[in-house]
Parts: sequence; structure tokens; C-alpha cells
Amino acid sequence: MSEAVDILKQYNQSQALEQQNILKTVDSLRKENKELKRIVKDISELITLTSFEAMIEYIISKFLDHFIPENLFILIKPPRKRNFRQYYYKRLILQDSYFDESDYVYLKDSLDDISNENSIIFMSDFDMLYGKDLFPAQLKKLNPEIIIPLSAIGGAFGFVLISKKITGESYSPIELNYMKRLFSVFSVVLQNGLHYETSIKDPKTGLFTSDYFFTRLKECISTTQRYKVSSGMLMLDIDFFKKFNDTYGHLVGDKVLIEIAKVLQASVRSEDCVARFGGEEFSIILNQCTSNSIFTVAERIRKNIEKISLFEKGEELKITVSIGGCLIEAINFLTPKYIVKKADQALYESKHNGRNRSTILKMGLLDLASLKKDLKDNPSDEDDE
Repeated sequence: MSEAVDILKQYNQSQALEQQNILKTVDSLRKENKELKRIVKDISELITLTSFEAMIEYIISKFLDHFIPENLFILIKPPRKRNFRQYYYKRLILQDSYFDESDYVYLKDSLDDISNENSIIFMSDFDMLYGKDLFPAQLKKLNPEIIIPLSAIGGAFGFVLISKKITGESYSPIELNYMKRLFSVFSVVLQNGLHYETSIKDPKTGLFTSDYFFTRLKECISTTQRYKVSSGMLMLDIDFFKKFNDTYGHLVGDKVLIEIAKVLQASVRSEDCVARFGGEEFSIILNQCTSNSIFTVAERIRKNIEKISLFEKGEELKITVSIGGCLIEAINFLTPKYIVKKADQALYESKHNGRNRSTILKMGLLDLASLKKDLKDNPSDEDDE
């Protein structure tokens, strides 16, 4: 009898233990399923973003939801471009970047190796594989715990460094898996975005191309007419640009173009569109503004360009621009071609009246009549650029 009781007791214990194991397995599967749903959701949202900045902001927001690293550093080498993009976050707050980009060359081969085998590696393993001296000393100061190569078909084009959490804890397997999957998709989406960006950007100045400018101008017209708001266009021409090329050579002329491009980007809002229209001409779309604000922006740009300090053979180059602009209002039959024509007319007035000045024109009844006539004479223009 006693033996039977012991057997029954052992059986009940084994059943209870098995039940506990089943419950643990179910609980583990639930957590895994929940984590998988989160990854799928976050990745689905990530792939809808088109700009690099929006992708970074999204990733930062996801980190904030779950953990905060002491340091986060991202470096990107866009295709066919010399300039790097680097972002350094301390406790997920953006800081000034300081990485010496030339050191990236020494890292690339090892990053290519890592990206072929793993998409995430601990820094201690990196040091064992490649030696402690390979990784830049200035980045070692960030106390990185893991490195994630950003890779595409051509190999690594950047990397992500992540230190321990601000709590001092290391990352759990679930958190590491989350980062691995998130940045794996980020690499692909980012690479596609960078290639698209390259196709719409002028390689010399980094500004948008004229083709893309016309696309944005069409969108501007639609927004203006739909919401009954006004926007503006500016067109700039470098005064006596031929003199720079003839006197100092085309390389100096390129320097002038690049410096002006920097001033233009720094002088307008991020939602505005700055393009190299062709040669020494630039064009800008100013979203939702008035004729007074267009003139204010034009004068700010003109004065900022006057302040450009470039020296060639000990001689300071004097750089000025003539600016023309027009207000874009909710006028029927308005086309991108007509807006450019109006801005070009204003630019001609600035050049004719002495250069280094701004002229802004508004559209009136004569413009409406001219638009109607253009549409009647050339019906296809309504769908043209």
C-alpha cells in the first residue's frame, strides 16, 4: 500500500512538473510572439520612411520606448559621395559629431567581414579578431559594447556603435535580436534611400536637380490651390561668374558654386527646396510665405553670400548674386513653366538695374490672361513641367 502511495505521489509530482514546464513554454512562446509582433510592426513603419533623418528619429523613438544607451553613434558613407554623415547621441540626445572620417578606411575591410558573418558583434570579440589598435581611440572613449555594420551588396557603407544602457546593464538576448533585425532592415531601406537621393541631387553642390525641382514645383502649385495659401520661388544668378572661371580656373569656379550652395541651404527652412537650376543659376521654392517674406529671405541670402570669404593666390574673391522671385498664388491654369518664367523676369530686372539686388514680382490680371492664352495656344502645357 505504501509503495502504491509513493508511486502515485511521484506520478503527481511529475505531472505537476510537466504542467509547470508546459506553462513556462507557453509563457515563453507568448513573449516570443509578442516580441515578433513588435518587430514586424516597427519594421513595417520603418520601411515607409523615405529620408535618412526620419529613419534615425524613428529608431531613436523606439529605443526610448524600451532602453536608453549611454552612447549611440551612427556613421554613413553615402554612395558616390565624399562626405560622410555622422550622428552622435548621448543618452539619446543629439550631440556634436567628432569622428575622424579618414579612419573609416581602416575599418571597412573588417566591417565587410563582420557583415558577411554576423550583423552584430561585441566589441570584445572585435578586439580579439582584429586587435585593439584597429578601432579608433576616439570612438573607444564612447565605451561601445556592440558594433553593427550597415551593409549592402557592395559591402559595409557605415556602422552603428552602441554602449551599455544608462543603468549599466548589458542588453538581453531579446533586445540584441531586436536591434539586429531593426538595423538589418534599416541598412536595406537606407541604401535604397541614399541611391534615390543620389539620383535627385546635383553631385557637385549636393542641391536638388532641376528635374526634381520641377516635380516639387508641381506639388507646390497643387498645395497652393488646394489650401488657398501662397508660396514663392526665387531664382539666383552669380554676378560675373564667367570671370571666376576665366581668371582663376574652373576649380575655383566650382569652389564658388559649393560655397553658395552651403549658404543657400543654411538660409532657408528644411521644408523648402533648393536646387541647382543649371550652370551658375540656383532656384528655391519657399513654402507658405508672403511677398514680403520672400523679399526678406532673398535679401538674407544675398547678404549672406556677400559675406562668403574665399581666397585665391592671396586675393579675396568678391562674390555677389542677383535674385529674382515671384509669389505663387492660387491662380487657375498656373504651370511650373510660367512660374519659372515670372521669376526669370524678376531676375532680369535685378541684373538690368545694377546686379547684387533682389526683385520680387506678384502675379496679377495680366498674368491670368497670359496663362489663359498659353493654355489656348498650347493645350498640352497644362500637363507639362
